[in-house]
Amino acid sequence: MFTIQELLELWANDGKRREFIQNYKDWGIWFIQSELGLTYYKYDLPGGGRIIAMEYLREPDYYERQKGNTEPVSREKFFLQTEELFDPSFVSESTIAAKLKDIKEDLRQKNRKCPKCGGGSFQHKQDGSVLCSVCTAVVTKPTISNDGNDEPDADFTDVPPTPPNEGSGQSTNIGARMIGMMVGTYEGTRRSA
Repeated sequence: MFTIQELLELWANDGKRREFIQNYKDWGIWFIQSELGLTYYKYDLPGGGRIIAMEYLREPDYYERQKGNTEPVSREKFFLQTEELFDPSFVSESTIAAKLKDIKEDLRQKNRKCPKCGGGSFQHKQDGSVLCSVCTAVVTKPTISNDGNDEPDADFTDVPPTPPNEGSGQSTNIGARMIGMMVGTYEGTRRSA
């Protein structure tokens, strides 16, 4: 099993999540069904559920035989068990990668701590900033980084959020601006007939 921090790093982006799935043999064999030539691997997910990889051998297809391969070929199918009962419908790597992304985000939110006071409760403000509920340290507005992670870059600072441009006539509520643009009431966007 991995620690929460290790999982956050293992599942940091789509490529790493897919690599985690493709390395299913690292999870360890769950059981072998020798009568059918099936080997099952499983990974128990934090918070319940599991990923199951079923490995099987099959005869080489036409194209593989044309290349001279006559040996059985190893293939795998994946299952995602989120309920108590097992659903035998296999799922794609993309479905599992999306589930891992959701779990990663839940873990990140549940284990988020303020570096200033260690508190873990936050208030989300309308301007996009986040305040620590204990010491009121401000998380600066997140920006998307180019480091390959899904997570936005955000730092805790003691600097208050930037005040809106007072007197500029611009609305700081982006939702109101978007709605105004759609119905043509936001200044400078009125539709002419």
